Amino acid sequence: MVPLGVSLNGAGLSKSFAIVSPGDIVGINSDMIVRTEPRNWITDYEQNYLPFVEFYDEEFAWRYTPAKAVGDKLRPWIAVLVLEDGEFTRSQRKVPLPGITVTNKSAFPPHDETWLWAHVHSNADIPDSQLSNFEKFLLSLNQTRNDDPDQFYCRLMSPRHLKPNTAYTGFLVPAFETGRLAGLGESQEKIKAIKAQQPSWTTAGGANGEMPVYFEWYFRTGAKVDFEELVKALVPRTLDHHVGIRDMDASRPGFVRAGDPLQEIPGTSPPIIGLEGALKSPFTVSTVFPDPPAARDFQIELQKIVNITSAQPADMLQDPIITVPLYGSRHAKKSATDVVALDIDSNSWVNDLNRDPRTRVPAGFGTRVMQKNQEKYVREAWRQVERILDANRRIRAAVFNMLVATKYIQQTFATLKVAPLLALSKPVLPKLMGSPTTLFHQLRESRLPAAVVSGTFRRLVRPNGKLAKKIGVSEPFDYSSLVQALNDGTLTAAPPRQLPAGLPNTKDFADQIRSQKLPPLEEWLIANALQLLIVLLIVFAVLAVITGAFLVFALLALLRRRHRGSQYALVPDAAEGAPRATP
Repeated sequence: MVPLGVSLNGAGLSKSFAIVSPGDIVGINSDMIVRTEPRNWITDYEQNYLPFVEFYDEEFAWRYTPAKAVGDKLRPWIAVLVLEDGEFTRSQRKVPLPGITVTNKSAFPPHDETWLWAHVHSNADIPDSQLSNFEKFLLSLNQTRNDDPDQFYCRLMSPRHLKPNTAYTGFLVPAFETGRLAGLGESQEKIKAIKAQQPSWTTAGGANGEMPVYFEWYFRTGAKVDFEELVKALVPRTLDHHVGIRDMDASRPGFVRAGDPLQEIPGTSPPIIGLEGALKSPFTVSTVFPDPPAARDFQIELQKIVNITSAQPADMLQDPIITVPLYGSRHAKKSATDVVALDIDSNSWVNDLNRDPRTRVPAGFGTRVMQKNQEKYVREAWRQVERILDANRRIRAAVFNMLVATKYIQQTFATLKVAPLLALSKPVLPKLMGSPTTLFHQLRESRLPAAVVSGTFRRLVRPNGKLAKKIGVSEPFDYSSLVQALNDGTLTAAPPRQLPAGLPNTKDFADQIRSQKLPPLEEWLIANALQLLIVLLIVFAVLAVITGAFLVFALLALLRRRHRGSQYALVPDAAEGAPRATP
């Protein structure tokens, strides 16, 4: 018991609270466990995965820990122990908990590292803006938990590395010695003599004795054929430094300067450049370009040639100038009017791609692929456009239908009064929601009879109908006024029910019976019928004792009782003093 000060209605009080510890736990409700990994009796579990148990309450793994956190470290009060079939034996005792004796001491994880294998998992989407502020993060986390507590749970894992094709049993066991003794049914005196934070096993010595089990499940691992094993099966080989690179002669690019006479532009420095692929040997040495860095004649001339077509021509009717392309120029444009030119002094990705001949070659390969398959690509593009055109046609048709329907409603339904519109909409009222219920349900629950919106009623009260002609009304029925009067209560569908005048009833019959006068002797017999019956039964009993004919007198008494029950007699009425008919 821990005494704590509390305030009740402004008055200070001292209250002792009982703290539950592992020494008080003798079982776990199985509904608290929402998932085990692997599931029970799975026979092909991946051997490089870690088994674990998940609990619905996100703090359950630390709920009864008899200690406070040291920094970020807090040991859970329970642990997951995964054992092979030959590493434990079961005890015969089942109360209060079943127990096992662990024969392999190395199967226990280090007792001072159990805090590493328990954590809280959340599926909630916490905004990144709140992660930087811990207080806001806690408030958001608490609000999310209140809205949907199913998004949070805690997980307890086993650190044991599993073997392939091996049977295992997972046990949920107490991590503290007091919990172990309580699970074995030991006395509270013995439990109180143990230090609260003493572990139920040690790293070197194993368990302190028999280990109680809160929960267990069985599984087997599969073959060792996961991705890790495939990677281990790879055999490394030393590749030659020529793999992934080949020489490219760039001494004579083939372009000429404009002028008279024509002169070829200079080649690269160095003239032989190593053209590299996507995959190459770790020992491959890339070519330094340009070497020396000041040897940029090739790049300067390349910039001039590429930028010839970067400006818009003055006369759009002239033939375009065909020259070296600027790869990626359309991707680098921000709008259709932007102009992108090669700048060898800039470090943007477009300039890095175009000023180096080693990167221009793969870009040229891509251009050749596009040229080779341009008919197929254009055909696929038009096929996509066909779907877009079909979608646009559907959209236009839907818009047209909406406009026509709106115009039709404005010219027809919008001009009707409430009552005719309600009657006209009667077929769809059961499908229209007016609140939590449909409009038809609201109509039935209202004072307005549901029959007023039926086709039969509307035919009955139409101005030129048979009813109007038969009763000869001077003015035709107004359906809207009729429905409004029924809804207001000023008009009813039928007059109130009344009893017809002169209809006989039981009160009249009783009055007639009471008015009859009987002779005095009969009135006395009727008034004292019960006493006479008792006397007669006593006489029958005496005669039966004297004569011994019990059966005869019993039958006479029974017949007398039945005869009396089948007659009607007149007895005085206590209130009025007049005789009344009674069975």
